[in-house]
Amino acid sequence: MVEVCESPLQLVQYFLRSESLTETCRLSLATPSEPTHTSLIFYLEFLALTLILEAAFYFVALRKEPLLTKLNATVLANVATHPAVCFAFPWVTSLLALSRAIDLAGAEIFAPLVESLILVFVWNVPKVRAFTYMVAANLFSWWFGLIIYSYVAPYMLK
Repeated sequence: MVEVCESPLQLVQYFLRSESLTETCRLSLATPSEPTHTSLIFYLEFLALTLILEAAFYFVALRKEPLLTKLNATVLANVATHPAVCFAFPWVTSLLALSRAIDLAGAEIFAPLVESLILVFVWNVPKVRAFTYMVAANLFSWWFGLIIYSYVAPYMLK
């Protein structure tokens, strides 16, 4: 298993008590952000994993809607935010010479905010419910995506 330094908890620690992080994680989060360089196939696999991990939250947030509406909401909201999180934020923060921590914080605030606004304005989900479920969905996919990556990465790097 590889050490993963970009979890929600580690990001909060970096801003509040960076001395509590390992040296590796502190340096990783302080490093200037870099644009994302990946293949289309890897990106689509990453997007698919995000959709799978977040779908349950959309299904509950839209509990009275038909299945197709729930699936459409999951895909629409993620397609609206995922490319920005993966490509635009790293690119902009690298141009501004900002740290990886700033990149992550901005992206992870942006995604649930925009996704909840989509639920509110497209599907009339109450604001608090939309925001609560989208924050939970993004934290869940962020955390479990990292856990999956930490177990899979050593095999990918061989």
